Amino acid sequence: SDAGVLKRIDYSLIKGGGGLIHLQTQNITSGVSSVDFTSGIDGTYNAYQLMISDLKTASDDVQIFIRTGDPTEGGFYSNNYGRASIGRDSAGSTEVASGNGGGNLGVNITIPNLGNASDECLNATAYIGKTTQTDTHKFIYGQAAYVQSNGGFNLSNFCGAQQNQVRAIDRIQVIASSGNIDRGNFTLFGVANS
Repeated sequence: SDAGVLKRIDYSLIKGGGGLIHLQTQNITSGVSSVDFTSGIDGTYNAYQLMISDLKTASDDVQIFIRTGDPTEGGFYSNNYGRASIGRDSAGSTEVASGNGGGNLGVNITIPNLGNASDECLNATAYIGKTTQTDTHKFIYGQAAYVQSNGGFNLSNFCGAQQNQVRAIDRIQVIASSGNIDRGNFTLFGVANS
């Protein structure tokens, strides 16, 4: 106010840009082989964010992967991912994982492996950009915090992409190297373009 006179301004002139647009949430409460997002990834946004919280697996000492797929294939790419990841645990040890092609199930977000004791879980945030671009690789990158199979706390930074394809993608999957995903909250957001 100015000496008791209320001034007004249009909200559109001061509102913040950016932000997350909620697209879909999946709450897993019993064993599933994978968590799939097959709708909503349509190029509306320049980037998408996947948030994972309280992921627990049926098996101990497993890797968690994120992978992509496209409408031409109708499924998910299950190999030939290039990836580079680094993990640092609460004991001060560092582990690096990198590679190209071969039997990689996807982009490994757990370096080293995830444990499944009653108090062990994983939380992660992953991004993927320009899903409709047809001339560049679709990188998945982000960070995971979890309890590894030896009981240590771990922080993993990860990135990677399917090497053989630059096609547009329309789906994302989270999968364990063996056994089921028993629990977790998985939320997909579009990152607002402005």
